Amino acid sequence: MARVGRDITARRDFVIHENVRLALQADAFNVNNAVHFAAPGTNINSAAFGIFTAVANSPRKLQFSARVTF
Repeated sequence: MARVGRDITARRDFVIHENVRLALQADAFNVNNAVHFAAPGTNINSAAFGIFTAVANSPRKLQFSARVTF
């Protein structure tokens, strides 16, 4: 199965003082918010036969972090 969503990371490092550094990072998962449907209903006696009722992947998620090293 091909990978649908794309992930991106942006990171920036700053020097605060001689021995103190700050790193800021932003991560985005499934940036294009692509939908991957799960298998359709397969029970022929069900009202949901042949209907997609679930999504196989997760929606877009953002994550931010900061790190101070000294």
